[in-house]
Amino acid sequence: GLMEEILKGEVQVSEGDAQKYFAEHPAEFKQPEKIKILDMVLAEEAAARDVVGKLNKGGDFAALAREKSVDPYTKERSGDLPEFTKEMRPELYGEAAAARKAGQVIGPVKTAQGFHVMKFVKKIPPEEKAFDQVKDALKARLQAMKRQESYSTFIKGLREAAKVQTKEE
Repeated sequence: GLMEEILKGEVQVSEGDAQKYFAEHPAEFKQPEKIKILDMVLAEEAAARDVVGKLNKGGDFAALAREKSVDPYTKERSGDLPEFTKEMRPELYGEAAAARKAGQVIGPVKTAQGFHVMKFVKKIPPEEKAFDQVKDALKARLQAMKRQESYSTFIKGLREAAKVQTKEE
């Protein structure tokens, strides 16, 4: 159809385009350090301290999180939080990042949600992607973005052409 013709014809993304984008958006290709923890949230500090005591005696984090967490997300997942960066959870990151070894119990840490009790799993070191690693995916993405633009321009052109006709009536 007409649409395919328009889109096929004009969308070319060169390696140069991709390199330019890569250079202008460095943050998109850098992965800051991430942290993996288990987490549960308790309403009271005393309850949180009690849980810390149980964990330090070898208590099962998953079972305790399911039983005691007042936060539905960690309760349902037995305390399993996705890896996160400092920007994502600044209120937990500092304490978690200070942990030295896997299995270390952290907390209670007070946030707006309540008192967090965490168990350190691991740090995922920062990663920087090289242009060659992202080149193909990036070219495909820029092509999709350009297609969208030419489509919008095409539709706008049709609308403007239509407006002209209706005025003359």
